[in-house]
Amino acid sequence: MHWEIRTTALDGPLPKKLAELDVPFGDMLTIAREAVAARQDDVNHRPTVKARNALGKALLTETFQSPRTIERGLQMLGKTNCWSRLASQMQPATAGEIKERLGQIAYRRNKIVHEGDLTRLQRPQKIKYEEITAAQVTADLDWLAAFIKALAAL
Repeated sequence: MHWEIRTTALDGPLPKKLAELDVPFGDMLTIAREAVAARQDDVNHRPTVKARNALGKALLTETFQSPRTIERGLQMLGKTNCWSRLASQMQPATAGEIKERLGQIAYRRNKIVHEGDLTRLQRPQKIKYEEITAAQVTADLDWLAAFIKALAAL
């Protein structure tokens, strides 16, 4: 998602959600000052490249993992009705089922990364990990591959 936004953002009309992205004022000021200096020195400045780099830096703070953030990323690309369009690509799944499955995968990913995949217990006597089977991992990977393929088709 990051790459797609970064590489296509400056090629056409700016989608509303992308226009709302927070870019540090310092980055904008640097671009402006470099443009003025380049004009004074009669140097080719290429401010669009600088803007794309500032965009890339701002996007590093965005995660596109949950249904809400995936939708935001697609809106930054100017894509609308994303869930119904994804559902048509991933039939027989519905938009609600896709969001639910993606949410579960994102939740589990966050649990692994941020909590070590430990089972939450009130008074733990010993460490207990969440269980997962190879079949569950394979099913999630297969589903994610289909989801990414559907995203690419939008």
